Amino acid sequence: MSIYLIGDSCVDKYIYGDAGRINPEAPTPVFVPVNEVVTFGMSYNVLESIKKTGNECVLFHGINERKTRFVDKKSNYILIRVDEKISFDVFEINKFLNSYKKGIILISDYDKGYLSESHIQKVSTLDCNFSIMDTKKRLGDWSRLIDYVKINEKEFLSNGGEECVKFVKKAVIVTRGGDGFSIYWKDKEPSHFQASTKVEVRDVVGAGDVFLAVLSVCMAQGYNLAVSCEIACSCASESVTHKGTSVVSEKHFNNIKKLYENSK
Repeated sequence: MSIYLIGDSCVDKYIYGDAGRINPEAPTPVFVPVNEVVTFGMSYNVLESIKKTGNECVLFHGINERKTRFVDKKSNYILIRVDEKISFDVFEINKFLNSYKKGIILISDYDKGYLSESHIQKVSTLDCNFSIMDTKKRLGDWSRLIDYVKINEKEFLSNGGEECVKFVKKAVIVTRGGDGFSIYWKDKEPSHFQASTKVEVRDVVGAGDVFLAVLSVCMAQGYNLAVSCEIACSCASESVTHKGTSVVSEKHFNNIKKLYENSK
């Protein structure tokens, strides 16, 4: 089945350098650039992770922002991040509707202006295998037809906690970083899952994108929601052990999936 991915994208620019001395003019580090790495993030990063699992998807996105991170090469500490608006792309819903054939609808909404609530509401009325959304918007009546919404713990609390479940069709998935995840179901008691392993975190950028990508792929392959989230959580945990914007490790994805072969 086809995966249709809609959302904001950005340019992720990393400037690595040395910050080993203090500015004599002010209590700030002196940064000496050494090298640069430029990638694409947000929904484009979800796309890259889906590809790493051996699957394809159709992407509709707008690249509206550039994020430049100045990183101390020795510690991998981000000294400062500079966000710049570089475009004002808006979702062309008619173009999407003309190309859409029944499949999986995946929404990566960073609330940067590409997608409006009305866009998402219109898309959610389409006949699909299932829909999953990761959003920075506050949930409301506009999101009621989305099957599954994935948000982090801070976003969950800002949405009123368990009260926000009434604004989705089936369940809200709450990721808790190194502490695992929870599933708040629309029609039954919540389920809570601990992370299977603890890892040394080097960079968390893109971990949520990895979770979203793996979750959608596993559900497309017939795994239930809980198992799909467990596999996604493991892949996201592995991704934060690397520098820079994370994508899923194809090797880790295949290895961890083998542990759940009998769970379909």
